[in-house]
Amino acid sequence: MVVRQNGRWSGHLKTFAMAATIALGLFFVLKASLHQGAPFGLDTKPKMIVFVTPTYRRMNRLADMTRLANTLRQVPALHWIVVEDGDWTVKAVDDILRRSQLPYSYLAGVAPGVRRSDDAKGWWQRNMALEYLRNNTEKIVGPTLQANVYFGDDDNTYDLRLFEECIRRVERLGVWPVGSVGGVVAEAPIVENNVVVDWLVRYLPSSPFPVDIAAFAISLDIVISKNPRFEPKCVHGRQESCFLLQCGVEERDIDAFGVAEPGHPPQELYVWHTRTVRTSDPPWDRPEYKDYVLDLE
Repeated sequence: MVVRQNGRWSGHLKTFAMAATIALGLFFVLKASLHQGAPFGLDTKPKMIVFVTPTYRRMNRLADMTRLANTLRQVPALHWIVVEDGDWTVKAVDDILRRSQLPYSYLAGVAPGVRRSDDAKGWWQRNMALEYLRNNTEKIVGPTLQANVYFGDDDNTYDLRLFEECIRRVERLGVWPVGSVGGVVAEAPIVENNVVVDWLVRYLPSSPFPVDIAAFAISLDIVISKNPRFEPKCVHGRQESCFLLQCGVEERDIDAFGVAEPGHPPQELYVWHTRTVRTSDPPWDRPEYKDYVLDLE
């Protein structure tokens, strides 16, 4: 596994000088979270959001990551864990993370013996991020260990209200509607008397938790105590269902946010599972392209 921490290499270092460099780097990582223009008072300690993003090389990846960075940089008290689906981190991506001025960790790793596909894409990288978070909890979150974990794809679209009105308010497991997902305009939990009783979904509605990856966040306490993991093949059809079953949370204990209520004005959506259309990479080894930063396979 390769790790970069806010643009600085981390790992088993053999010299005191290199160890000192990393220690200084980690100091600035933690310091960065104090200088993001957060709208909180000095005596207020907002719950940290750990935003986990698997990513891979493709023609539009730098555009997607730039767009996402410009969103996340407006969110206070957030640590961004990005995991490259590859053997090495990519300088162009690391430059985007560094320019965002967010506290971040940049890892790289490939699932052994697994080819990337729509079914398996990202599960190994999300597990790697969770393991890294468990092993570096205080360094990432701080001594209070108060945080919520959200899995955000690099090509999804996020309203800033998602972070303050949904993710940061989660106690154990929180869910909310998602647009442009599962072959329908939106999926959403159905709530009665503040309890999730059903799900407005078309894709595999019989799954125990028929939710999209963008539709939930979990507490750091669950990540540490229950050690949930994404599996390459889920018997329930949705990786999210198998993952959430491991969290030991029942539907009656779920916090639901942003759900439409009868008799109230229509509810706005805060997240859309938009997807960058994968196209064949154009010929890029022509001389006129050599002076541009490209990120192609």
